[in-house]
Amino acid sequence: MKKAVFTNHLFFNLLTGFIILLLGYNGFVFVRAVSIYGMVPIFIEIVLLVLILTKSQYVKTGIIIWASVFFIVGYGSGLAAQLMDAFNDNFATLKIGSLIENSIGLAVGMLIIGYTRSTVVLVYPAASEQPL
Repeated sequence: MKKAVFTNHLFFNLLTGFIILLLGYNGFVFVRAVSIYGMVPIFIEIVLLVLILTKSQYVKTGIIIWASVFFIVGYGSGLAAQLMDAFNDNFATLKIGSLIENSIGLAVGMLIIGYTRSTVVLVYPAASEQPL
């Protein structure tokens, strides 16, 4: 069975810390709002952490799918919708704070995908590590 190896330890630590922060934030929001839909991101973040910490062979695919859906699609569609609204109103209702937030979210997603593709490699474990 292949194992994932993070060749950039700084990226590994930052990604793990970021997911733990998101897990804490989503847990807080779930406790305050008590909605069953609040469990979805918590479950996904726990699965991602398990994949990362066990160095599963599926971690690279999982991170790319997670970043694509939640960052690229989420923040990207928010940015597109906000820009379409701004174009319709001749930029009279443009909220610069929301525009910056969506742009940063989109950039973070692109960075996560780029670093995951370049720094996570799958290797076969050494023959001495394989179970009998």
